[in-house]
Order: sequence, then C-alpha cells, then structure tokens
Amino acid sequence: MNEFSRSHRLAMTLYPRRWRERYGAEFVELVGGRRLGFFDWIDIVSGAIDARLSRDVRRAAASSAAGGGSAVTVLHALKWRQCGKVAISRREALIGAAVLVFGSLAAVGVKHWLAAAGYPEAGGLVLDLSFPILYVVVMNTMFFKGQSWRARLVLSGLLIAIGGLAVWIARLI
Repeated sequence: MNEFSRSHRLAMTLYPRRWRERYGAEFVELVGGRRLGFFDWIDIVSGAIDARLSRDVRRAAASSAAGGGSAVTVLHALKWRQCGKVAISRREALIGAAVLVFGSLAAVGVKHWLAAAGYPEAGGLVLDLSFPILYVVVMNTMFFKGQSWRARLVLSGLLIAIGGLAVWIARLI
C-alpha cells in the first residue's frame, strides 16, 4: 500500500476501537491507497453504523479480538460490495426517475390542494420538503441497496435532517 491518507484515517475512526484493533489491517488492505469515492463512503459509513449498532458485528469483533474471526467476518462487518462499486440496473434507474417525476408532480398537486383548502403555507412546506424526501427514497432504491436496515435508517434520517435543515434555512432567508 502506497499511502493511507487523511480521508482513510477518518474512515477508520468511524469504527469502534475493538473493531479497528481486529479489522484495521484488513480494512487498510481492502481500501488500499486509492482515492475514496462516493460509493466507498456509503459503504464505509454503513459498515461503521453496523459496527456500532449491530450486536452481531460487535460480538464478532469482540470474539475476533480474543483470537477468533475470519476474513468473511471482516467483509460482513465492512458491508462492501466490490469495494464501493454499485451496479444500478436499468430497471432501478427507471424506477428512481419515475419516483422523482411522479413524486414531484404529486407534491405540486398536494401544494395546490392545500392552497385551495386555505393552507398555502402548508402547501409550500410540502413542496419544499418533497425533494429531500424523494431523494431519500431514490437513494434507498439505488445506492443503499445491500446495506443493513440499521444503516439505511441512519443514513436516511441523516439525509432527511440535512434536507429539512436546508429547507428551514432557505425559508428563513
């Protein structure tokens, strides 16, 4: 391995100490000296969420630290799919596009319906929040596939929180 950059060290610190002690060398070998891309980060963060929240992964790291474990456990704990390469089928891409298009049209319809019912502010909020929510649905359909439900839940919540914060700031301005 040529170089373990600052981003690689940051990625490693997302994992619990026991996990790093046991799987750190395999992590370094798996990641290598290459630049980490978007899909790598999805896998790394998802693996870290599992390592912190999943009793099975924590138990595996603890038993491995005591002398057990295997490379299969490492790959399970990392949740890597071909080192960050996500294969998106044409069907998944079309479903993602349809969710964005039809979800956006539905949000516009709900906005107008709420405005006609005397709630124009609520309609505006629905429209403002529709894209972050639709984005999370598409991310789950296409980019988070293969990740655990825990990782999907945390990542989706984080994305919704960021989108909601952006909407709140934009509404203040």
